[in-house]
Amino acid sequence: MARFILMSSRQQGWTVWRSGWTLARLCAAWDFGLLPSPQTVAEVRRSEWCEAVDACRLLTSPVYHLLRAWHDLPLLPYLGSQMSYMRDDPNLVYV
Repeated sequence: MARFILMSSRQQGWTVWRSGWTLARLCAAWDFGLLPSPQTVAEVRRSEWCEAVDACRLLTSPVYHLLRAWHDLPLLPYLGSQMSYMRDDPNLVYV
C-alpha cells in the first residue's frame, strides 16, 4: 500500500506557506484514500503545524477538519459533498 510521507518541518525549514502547501497535498491524498504513514500523522499533530493548519482553509476536505480538531482550532463550516447514503443512515447516531 502506498503511503504519504511528510518530512519534519524543522528539518526542511519550511515557511507557513510551504507548510500549507504540504498540508493541501496531505489532505488531498488522504481524502482519496492514500493513508499517511504513522510518522506523518505524528509530525502534523505537532504544535508547530497549528498556524499552517489554521491558515490553509481547505473547507471541502474532511481531513482538514480532522487536523483542525487535533490542533484545538475553532470549527469551520464543511463545504464538501454530503453523501446521502451516509447522511440518511439511521445507524449514524450509534457511531
